[in-house]
Amino acid sequence: MRCTPAWPRPASPRYEHHRVVAPSAEHFPNTSIQNAVALACALVTPTRTIPPLGAPHHETGSRSAAWFCSRRCRHAHSRRVRITPSHRYSGSRWAAMIAKSVSGLGKLVGQIACLDRVEVTTLDRIRHEALTVPDDRAWVAEYGEFQSGGWSTLSLINDSGDPRDVRITDCSPRATTMLEQMPVTREFLLSLGFCFMWARLARLSAHSFLWEHRDYQELDSSARVRLHVPLVTNASAVLVTAGARVRLRAGRIWLLRPTHAHGAGNLLGPDRYHLLLDCYLDDRLTEAVDNAWLEADDAEPMPSATSEELTRRFDQALSLAELGYPSTAEKHLLRLFYERALPEGQVYDLIAELYARLGDTEAAQRWRTNKRTMLGEVAPGVLA
Repeated sequence: MRCTPAWPRPASPRYEHHRVVAPSAEHFPNTSIQNAVALACALVTPTRTIPPLGAPHHETGSRSAAWFCSRRCRHAHSRRVRITPSHRYSGSRWAAMIAKSVSGLGKLVGQIACLDRVEVTTLDRIRHEALTVPDDRAWVAEYGEFQSGGWSTLSLINDSGDPRDVRITDCSPRATTMLEQMPVTREFLLSLGFCFMWARLARLSAHSFLWEHRDYQELDSSARVRLHVPLVTNASAVLVTAGARVRLRAGRIWLLRPTHAHGAGNLLGPDRYHLLLDCYLDDRLTEAVDNAWLEADDAEPMPSATSEELTRRFDQALSLAELGYPSTAEKHLLRLFYERALPEGQVYDLIAELYARLGDTEAAQRWRTNKRTMLGEVAPGVLA
């Protein structure tokens, strides 16, 4: 169920004045970006007023969906602080101009970008709550078909108030009992002023992967996006989409359109912790999305796989399967998604071909079905 128009809406950010920032070469280390900068006379960086990331809200007890949204919207109108973002690609048009000058990043900006920054003290306090409040036994491993194992979540906002209810649906959102124990996190969510559908804590353990997939396939056609707030991360934790590896830095709010094929991996560890916020795309969030940005060193375009590489990888997987290790053979091919830029769904085609080569028609058909499950159609309009 969508947020209804009767719920109060936060005012749009006010642009009080503009400051002209002349980009220098040190801000744009990539040669192609320097060429793009040479075509631009200046970067106009607005000074925005945004909701504060303030002190914890100490009220306790259960709250209705109407209370949560109205309290959130009232908070977004309250004490505002001024920030002046600098040394970044500010504004969707500027971001697009810069990104298109970098190989592979033009497509990427429409799928993942930075929405805003998180104040350091607030991030530290949210991280502390995320690492200390949940009982380690409470984490729920859901969506098993989408992962290698090692990915688990707890809900902070959902339709039932039970933090172990983690399979997302369209709903009238309410705070869970877990969020009631995390006052700083709740205050942060209120300060954003967005129309939440669901909010979760997500943990991705070391040596774990979320395989290539699309989200929101089971939901209605309402426009929505997902926000990531990294709390604990590491250099080997990446999100892969549009043929690029993106390292989601802590201290930022990241925008993801999960109806595009994507995957995530945490190769070496330690465990990665993120806030995942599924939000309906209302006017306030649309304005924030229009001003999202992506820096050149946020993403690493992957090389395309050559026919020789694909043949070698397939032969290695075939040998593993013939030796009696079919699960290892599958993962050997699935992990190719995180190493090379591939056509969508090619890793699933390779696994189906693997089993066809082994004469296991049932397994081959199962993986063709898996491909449709992971990457199947989404409802019209969901891409927003």
